[in-house]
Amino acid sequence: MRVLVRHKKTGRFFCTVECWTHNAELAKDFFSGWEAMTAALTLDAQNLSVYYDFGDECYNISIPVIQPPKSAPRRLKHQPASNFRGRLPCLDSH
Repeated sequence: MRVLVRHKKTGRFFCTVECWTHNAELAKDFFSGWEAMTAALTLDAQNLSVYYDFGDECYNISIPVIQPPKSAPRRLKHQPASNFRGRLPCLDSH
């Protein structure tokens, strides 16, 4: 399996910043969805998708890249377990 970045409108695959190709075999393999998504977010995210190439068109998957909004909500800080006193509450009612 190869993990590629594909332009939604042109159908071309990413090789380098200056080079896009229609030939998936010539495209840069990012090896993981995370790496491909990170690269796509630094490029033209709204027009790109992460393309999983399994070597057979009927199994290939294309997932659109969605850029988070600029006003995304702040995440809560992680609370380590050491902040709890005594036992953690049991969520199982049995």
